[in-house]
Amino acid sequence: MKSPARMHFERASAAQAAAAHADTMAGATRYELMLAKLATDRRRLKAIQSVKHKIAVKAELLPEYAEYVAGVLDAGRGAQDDVLMTVMVWRIDAGDYVGALAIADYAVRYGLVLPDPYERPLAGVLAEEFAEAALAAFSSGHPFDTGWLERVQTLTEGADMHDPIRAKLFKALGLAVQHEHPKQALGYLRQALALNERAGPVTRAPPAWRHRLTAVTVESPRSPDAGPPPSLHTIHMSLIATCAPGTATATATASLSVIANDGWFPDIDLASVRATMRLDGTVTPERLRDALIAAVARANATLAAWRDAQQAAGYARLADVPAAQVDGKSVQLARYRRAICHLVHADLAARYRDFDATASGHAKADALEATVDEARRIAHWALNDLQGMARTTVELI
Repeated sequence: MKSPARMHFERASAAQAAAAHADTMAGATRYELMLAKLATDRRRLKAIQSVKHKIAVKAELLPEYAEYVAGVLDAGRGAQDDVLMTVMVWRIDAGDYVGALAIADYAVRYGLVLPDPYERPLAGVLAEEFAEAALAAFSSGHPFDTGWLERVQTLTEGADMHDPIRAKLFKALGLAVQHEHPKQALGYLRQALALNERAGPVTRAPPAWRHRLTAVTVESPRSPDAGPPPSLHTIHMSLIATCAPGTATATATASLSVIANDGWFPDIDLASVRATMRLDGTVTPERLRDALIAAVARANATLAAWRDAQQAAGYARLADVPAAQVDGKSVQLARYRRAICHLVHADLAARYRDFDATASGHAKADALEATVDEARRIAHWALNDLQGMARTTVELI
């Protein structure tokens, strides 16, 4: 444990260094020492595969940076400080949201940016990390301080970021205040849906109900005897109930929910792929459609010679090729669909960092690499099985 004298020295040294360097902390002795420590700690974290263990280690390391951070915040003049910004991210990961916001206030005020490894603007990281933490807490039945979310909204209000990220923050705000301020909550959720149609609390509902959310009259007076206002969940469920399958809206959008194939291979239903691969609202319909088209094109190209042989044998479509039946359908159809699903999964996971990775998302990248490889391997096996080819696994020695 550090002595009070040592803690005072570290804090004073950090304050002195921060006050002396207006543009960058590079060259400040105390800062260089902390950069060296940070590099050592990062190497330690990189050697850990478990995300849960990494978070625990970050929580263990953070007190060692506390005096340095306090000194910079007390006397700093806004110089770019990679140590400070990394500590902010680690505090978010470790659940120290108050400490993270203290740094965020300073960083936004002086225009600091995140270090290169994070590859994302500060505002997007703050919005997504706090929103995801809040949504995770709500899902598990735990509270999340509304003030933290409101502070993040204020800090990032004028910043440019991907619409799904901003929508996620509005969704978290809406759910946070739904009981105390239902009218305000509906306003937040309207903004979330305007930015991302799959951002709402009931994203699996048919799209036909969503226009009604914007038409809900929250200003109409309530009778004093009417009791408390309905919860957002009740309002949303009633909206869904009024939109029966087969409505004109559902019919109009049906053509957008299927990838039409070449006539020999089967068409692909977007909703079915989304459900099978458990894709959340971060993957927009447009993005999923793009990935599906690429997957279908790749699979069809791989199977082109085999398909030509089957057509020459007189089979008009894949479903006609003799094969075992499972659940009343040809296993060949199941294999084709399996290949498509995993090609899509690999494509989306490979592009995750470009679109959605946040500071903690960068930590998820190691797991994503394994996910991409596994998805491509499963797709390859499914295509081989469909053609009656043996599976081959190559191990690197």
